[in-house]
Amino acid sequence: MRVLLVHNRYRSAQPSGENGVVDNEARLLAERGIDVRRFETASDDIATWPAPRRATLPLRVVWSIAARTRRAPSCTSTTPSRS
Repeated sequence: MRVLLVHNRYRSAQPSGENGVVDNEARLLAERGIDVRRFETASDDIATWPAPRRATLPLRVVWSIAARTRRAPSCTSTTPSRS
């Protein structure tokens, strides 16, 4: 079986239980022989964006063409297996 986990990691300055849950889920699935692939982004990256790009953040929360473009190869190369 094959799965793709898609997750946006929360800021490292504010540790999130959700990040831990995703990490544990990936580990547990892999321990059971499941092929786990991950596509992750990180909120920490926002601090490195130039000001004009940061200003577009509220619009990117709902839909991001750039994120879709970055994610597309992961989705096409990780076709889910069917049991």
